[in-house]
Amino acid sequence: MCTIRFVPLKWNYYKECRILFEGLFNITQHSDFPAEWSDRCEKRSFAALYYGVVIGFVLVDKTNSIRYICVNKEFQDEKLGSKLLKHVCDCCIDERAIRLVTADSEWLVQWYKRYGFRTTYIYRNPDGEFAGADMVRRQRSRSEKN
Repeated sequence: MCTIRFVPLKWNYYKECRILFEGLFNITQHSDFPAEWSDRCEKRSFAALYYGVVIGFVLVDKTNSIRYICVNKEFQDEKLGSKLLKHVCDCCIDERAIRLVTADSEWLVQWYKRYGFRTTYIYRNPDGEFAGADMVRRQRSRSEKN
């Protein structure tokens, strides 16, 4: 039985990740994906592989900010996004904090809160509707746990 493996997000996964990203977000022309990919921290960014195929990824930049979590639609009911997020948090245990900016989904804010993130700023459209949030998760280093 093949299980899902998490591997560092290396250059050879770029094409698969970009196709997955563009398919999920319907963004092609105005995407910052190539620049953000180049700025990724390979040590903290991961691809989820199923039989050697990228089915999800989390891209973390060099400032410990999560830029994207993308999961193939066929695997979204498998809690793969949650597993990727937990994996990143576990791998960044020696960092002071992990940051992110959500899309315009209040559901996402609640989802991140379940994993220890807290809201530091809320963005609103001119009409007052929710447009996203800055969030941070303070990490406890191994030395603080002992």
